[in-house]
Order: sequence, then C-alpha cells, then structure tokens
Amino acid sequence: MEVEEFLNKPLIIENAKLFLQSCPMHQLLENASEPQAVEVLERLFYFEEIRNSMIANQEIASLFRNFGFQNRQLFFDVLLKMQDDIGDDLQLWDLIVESIGQSDLALHSLASKLALKGPVESFTTQIYPRLRQIKPSVSDEIRFRILQLGLDASKKGAVVDDIYGWILEEFFTDDVLLKLNSIELLGQLGHFPQGIEYIRKVNVEQKLIAELDNCFDQTLEVTIVRLLALLARTDSKILSVLKPRLHAYLDGDAIGRATALYAFGHLLNGEQEEILQWPWIESCMKAISGTHDEIAKEALAAWISGIPFLARVKPELIDEALLEVVKCISKPYPDLRSFAWQFLEITVKQGLIDTQKKILGFDVMRENLLDFSKEMIYEPKVAKHGFVIALSNLPWIGEFLTPELHQVLVAYAKGGPFYTPLNSKVEISENTGN
Repeated sequence: MEVEEFLNKPLIIENAKLFLQSCPMHQLLENASEPQAVEVLERLFYFEEIRNSMIANQEIASLFRNFGFQNRQLFFDVLLKMQDDIGDDLQLWDLIVESIGQSDLALHSLASKLALKGPVESFTTQIYPRLRQIKPSVSDEIRFRILQLGLDASKKGAVVDDIYGWILEEFFTDDVLLKLNSIELLGQLGHFPQGIEYIRKVNVEQKLIAELDNCFDQTLEVTIVRLLALLARTDSKILSVLKPRLHAYLDGDAIGRATALYAFGHLLNGEQEEILQWPWIESCMKAISGTHDEIAKEALAAWISGIPFLARVKPELIDEALLEVVKCISKPYPDLRSFAWQFLEITVKQGLIDTQKKILGFDVMRENLLDFSKEMIYEPKVAKHGFVIALSNLPWIGEFLTPELHQVLVAYAKGGPFYTPLNSKVEISENTGN
C-alpha cells in the first residue's frame, strides 16, 4: 500500500497493518523528515496495538525516542496515551524538563502532563532536580508554571519542599506584579496537608497578618484570610485577628460572605470553641436558606464540616440550623439539595435521638422522604439515599414508624438510590411516632 493510498483509506487497524507490511515502522521513523512521514506516523500512532508493539521492540523504541526530539508535540501526545511509566522506560527526563522550560504553552502543557503521569518517585528523583537547575534562568512566566507543576506533583505525594519556599518568596516581595501572580499559588498551598504544614513550620503567620494591613486587592486579602483561617484551626492566637474581618465580611459582598463561611466551616472543623461565642452564628445560619445559591452551598458545607463537633459541645445549634436546612429540600437547585441531604445524613449519625426525631417531624420531610418521584437528579438522589440508609440503621426507627413505612424505608435503603416501589409515593402521617 502506497503512502497516498494509506492516507486516504479509512482509519482502521486493518489498513494500518497492511500499510506496515510494505513500509515497516523502523523505516518510517528513520525517514521521518520526508514529506508526509509525520502525517503517516500520526495515523499509525492512533492505534494502541501499534504503539505497544513499537515500544516492545528495543530498536524501534530507540528510533521512536529519537523521533521525539524532533517532533516533540506529537511525541508527547502519543506518550500520554501510553502506560504511566513510559517516560522512565525511554529515559526522557531531560527532554521533558527542557520542554517544560519552553515558552510554547502547548508544548509546556504536554510536557507537564507527562511529568505528572509517571511514578511519583520519578518526579521527586528525576524531574524535580532538573527543574531546580533551570529555575534560575527561565522567565517569570515559566517560573510560575514550574511552581504550579511542583504544587500539582506535591498533591500527588512528590517530595518537593523547596517549591513551598519558592512560592512564599514570590509572595513576600515588593514587586506588586509578582505578588499578584503568586496569590493563586499561595491559596493552593493551604489546601493540602504538606503545604499548610510547611507554612506552620516556617512561622510566617505574622508576615501574613502584616500583609493584611497593606492589602491593595480583594483577591489578595481574602486569600490571606482563608489561609489564616486554616492556620487558626490549630492556633487560636490568630482568631483575634480574624474576628473583626470575618464579621465585616458577612455584611459585605458575595466574595466576603463566602470567605466568612469558609472560615466558619474550617474553624468549626478545627474545634475552635471560641467562635461559638462570636455574634455571627445567626448570620451563618440564615445564609443556608438565603437567596444566593452559591452562598447557601458555602454555608451548608461549613455547617456540615462542623456537625460532629457541635453534636458534642452545642447540639442545640444543630437543631436551630435544621430549620434552615429543611427549606433547601424543596428548592430548585440540585447542588443545594445534595448538601441538605448530606447535612441530614451526618446529623442522623451523631446519635442525638431528639434531633433525629425532630428531622422526621418536619412537613417537608413527610412530603419528600418516601416520595420517589420528587428527587430525579442524580447527585441529590444519591445524597438522599445516604440519608435514608442512616435513618434505616437507627435502632428505634421501627418503633417510631408504622410497620408499612418501616418496611418501605428498609427496602429503599437496601434497594439503592434508584429504588422505586409500585406506589411511587408513600404517605407519612403527621401522627407517626406518637
């Protein structure tokens, strides 16, 4: 089969194999600079069987590697479709890092994906040392890309502690542009264990607090506040700095309210009991059923994260929050309903019998719990089923419900989220449990 014929044939494995009989792979790779050769190879590389057989042959694998140095974008694109350790097998670390340092964004993106695709140990021992070598000589833009790549690798478990220090260096600078560009990286640093632990270890809390007094950008300010809230989970001394700002945020715009609720959730989860005395509980509670969908989700997420702690120290707050949570069950926002069902599930699991019975006493619960036609969207349907399982496991539930209702509830719990009895709605009497 001639080249032109192959290029015009349907892209199926039979045609590819037939073509390789007349033009072997090693010949194509050796003459990759000839017209149409790259186009032919691109079609052949489409097939997994051909890719795998090429790598299995040591001679052809070597030719493929050499081809990659001249055709990096296609080469990397093919490698990303192959086994995770292909970069190690072909010893491509120098090529990957050199490409990461290129200004070509498409090539950088492919090389970065390939660096993250391999084993974590390879990033730590092969990719990272090479990145350290090129970092001092690259442009600001590429340096920030390297920092992002290092963070992504760290989240996967790579040991790249220097990356954290580099990010803080970029942030604590007098160069306004560098500071602004580092904000997103700083925010990410606080969202995984190694990053937040590093920030604690180097004791930059006071430097972050000092930055708050000189903030010239809202994104900068809320990033610092969110980071301080994470640090305050285990350091109550920071609370006095956060308190006035968080109170002010609750009366501010959507970004401010979301930041305050984010802090509320993390401080609850960190079991900082002092915050329960702050005059913000009512506002955090009312936000659950507010008119702003995203703020309501942030509020629900915050309360959910604090339920186990509140169940031990101040369960009455859970009861008060329930009044707002159940309002979300009938709202037309699937994400919000998912959060509401999760709140109810986690609350039921805390062993607060009076609260458990109170949940079943709400009108909206009687209308929705065993009405199988009410919740049709996947995520809230699954979340609702989690709540049903939690209810069915309560030791007293069989005595609280009528035998018929209890039977349906148990069948629903066992049947899965998409279980539907013959009667798609089972009525729950107001007198149930009395």
